[in-house]
Amino acid sequence: MVDTACRSTILIAIGYKWPSVPRDEHIPWSFYANVYLHNPIGRNLIQNPNGKEKSGDGFAFEQPPAGSDQVPVEAENDSKLVENACFSTSYHSCSKEQVIDLSALGINSEVIKQCKPKIHIIDWYAGRFDCGCVYEYEAKNLIADNVFEFRTNINQWEGREWHKVEHCFKEYPDNVRFVKFYHGGTDRQFWAGHIMEQK
Repeated sequence: MVDTACRSTILIAIGYKWPSVPRDEHIPWSFYANVYLHNPIGRNLIQNPNGKEKSGDGFAFEQPPAGSDQVPVEAENDSKLVENACFSTSYHSCSKEQVIDLSALGINSEVIKQCKPKIHIIDWYAGRFDCGCVYEYEAKNLIADNVFEFRTNINQWEGREWHKVEHCFKEYPDNVRFVKFYHGGTDRQFWAGHIMEQK
C-alpha cells in the first residue's frame, strides 16, 4: 500500500545554460571549469529523486504508483526523469533529507556574490485514493536560515491527484553554501504497507 508519493528537484538557475554562460572577469576561471565538469546549472541536484536507487527512511519504491494517478509529465520534466515511479511512505513516519553543498558543485562564493543564482526547490506529492495521509516539506538555506515549510493533510477518499509544491530562494547572503531539503509523510489510517506517493 502507498500513503504518500514524492518526486523531488533542486535546480540552480543563473539564467544561462552551459555552454552559453558568459565570461565575466570578476568570476574565477574555476567556476567555468566546474560548470563544464559538474554541470550544476539547470539540472536536478537531488540524489535519488524518486527512490529508485535506494529507499529513504521507511520509504518504498513504486513503479507505477499504487492507488494514485499516473505521475504527471510536468513532474517527470521537473525531476529530469522519464519514468512513472516514486517514493512511497508507510503507517509510520517516513522522511528524506539531503544537504546540497553548492561549493562542491562548483558554485563558489564568488559566483554566489556576483550572480545570485536562483535556487528552485520543487516536490510533487499525491495521496492514495482510499487512505488519508500527511505530507510535509521543508526547504532551508542553512547560512541565512531562510526556511520555507509546507504541511498538508489529505483526507481518506480525497487522494490520488498529484500536487506540486515549490519554493525559490532569490535573496540571500553572499556566503550561502548549503541548501537543505526535507520531505516526508505518513498515513492517517495506520494501515500496514506503503500508502503515500512522493516524487
